[in-house]
Amino acid sequence: MSGPLRAGLPGVLQLPGLARWHLAAGRLVTEVATPPGWRYRLVRIGTASGTGAAPTVGTRRESRGHSPGVVDLHRPGHRELAVDVGRDVVTDGSFARGPWQTQVGNCDAVDGRNVGAAVTGNVLAGAGPAGELALRLRASTDSACESTTLRWPGGPLLLSMWVRNLGGAPPRICVWETARRHCAAGTAVLPDSSTWTHVQAVLTPNPAAGSLRLYAYADSLAPGQATVDEYAGIAAYPVRRVGPLALLATPDRTVLRDLRLADSSYTSAWSAPRGRHVLVDGMRNGWLPDAGGAPGGPVRFAPARLEREADLVSLGAALVACALAAMAVARATGRYRHAPIRSGPGQSVGAAP
Repeated sequence: MSGPLRAGLPGVLQLPGLARWHLAAGRLVTEVATPPGWRYRLVRIGTASGTGAAPTVGTRRESRGHSPGVVDLHRPGHRELAVDVGRDVVTDGSFARGPWQTQVGNCDAVDGRNVGAAVTGNVLAGAGPAGELALRLRASTDSACESTTLRWPGGPLLLSMWVRNLGGAPPRICVWETARRHCAAGTAVLPDSSTWTHVQAVLTPNPAAGSLRLYAYADSLAPGQATVDEYAGIAAYPVRRVGPLALLATPDRTVLRDLRLADSSYTSAWSAPRGRHVLVDGMRNGWLPDAGGAPGGPVRFAPARLEREADLVSLGAALVACALAAMAVARATGRYRHAPIRSGPGQSVGAAP
C-alpha cells in the first residue's frame, strides 16, 4: 500500500536513485528511517524475467576491506546503505595544473575558425565553492570549451562537480563517445544559478562508445552576448549497476486480516461507512480499521449515486410532463363535449352527444 508505514501492515520503502546518494570516503551512502515494529529486507525492484519478483541483492553486515555491491549497515532506528565507487577517472578535475588545454577551444566554430578573444578560459584561485580553484569559461560568440580524456574502464559513471552561472546561458557538459560521435545519455544542461551548486548524476555510456572525453562549455546566446560559466571539483567515478532498490518491511504483528478489498480500480470516489480508504497493490481499493472499528457497510461509488439521482430527477420530470400533457388533452376534450351546436346564426339545436 502507498504512503508511510502503517502499524501492522507490510510496506515498501523505495530508496532514492544513486545520483541522490551522498558521496563520502569512496562510497555512495544513503540512510532511511526504519521504525521499530517491522523486519526489513533489502531488495531490487523488478527482474529481467519480468515476473515482478524482487530478488535480494548482496545484503550483508559491514566487513573490512573492499566491499563490492551494496553494504547494508544496521543502525538503531535507521539503515545505512553504501555502494563502493572506483577511482576518479578525470585527470586534474581540480585544475591544480591549470586549464585542461593550453588554449581554450571553440566548440561551435561552424566556419572552422577559432574566434580568438571571443572565447576565453582561465583558472581562478580561491573562486571555488570552498575557496578552491575554479575554471572560468567565457564566450561572446559561439561556445568556449575545455575538454579532457576520461580513463574509462567501462560501465556506469558517477559524475560529480560544482557549477555556477555568472551571466548568459547555463553551464553545460558532455561526455563524448568518440566511436559513436555524440554525447552519452544523461549529460546535458546544468542548473542555472549564480551561486555554486553541486551536481551529481549517473550515466551509462554505450558499450560501443570507444573512449570518452569530458567537455565543459560556456555557450553564447547570440553574437556579442557574453556567457560566463564556472566549474570546480569535477570528478567521475566508475560505479556498479545496482538497479532500483527498496526495503521490504514485514510487520512483527499483522492486521491484514481486517483489510477489506474491492475489485475495482482505485479512486477516491469509492467510499464505505467505516474504515480508512487506502490504495492496495498500486491499483485496488481497500479499507483498514479506523477509530470507528473494522471496515463495514456497503461500498458505494459517488458518481453512481449522482447518476441515480439524475435518473430520478429525469424520471420525475418526464412524469410531470406526461401529467401536464394529459391535463391539456382533458381540457381540450371537455370543451368539445359541452360546446353547443348551431345550425345557423343564432340557432341552437342541441349539444354534441
